[in-house]
Amino acid sequence: FLGVQGFLPVTKEQSVSQREFGILLNPAAFGKGIAYESVSSMLGYGFQRMGLSDAFAYYNPLNIAVEKIAQHLHFHLSDSPRKADERYCIISASEFSAHNSEIHID
Repeated sequence: FLGVQGFLPVTKEQSVSQREFGILLNPAAFGKGIAYESVSSMLGYGFQRMGLSDAFAYYNPLNIAVEKIAQHLHFHLSDSPRKADERYCIISASEFSAHNSEIHID
């Protein structure tokens, strides 16, 4: 078992085309590139198949691995609008496509 990932249900504050996503990995999978591959494939599916306009996530600022993945995939990073002790990252479908053109979901 490597972990789980997915898009969270839409809340009243969100548009149907904007989805929060999350990933939780088994520590045995850390440092092997699995999180990057998983997130990039999930975002490709969300943008190409689900028709999402934006995807976003909240994360602990001490989790350097998550921030590196977000930077590598060209997310916009900022302080969280929810809590002072978390970070926020967001990417649009057009930005994802422009910077990650090698990811295609068939």
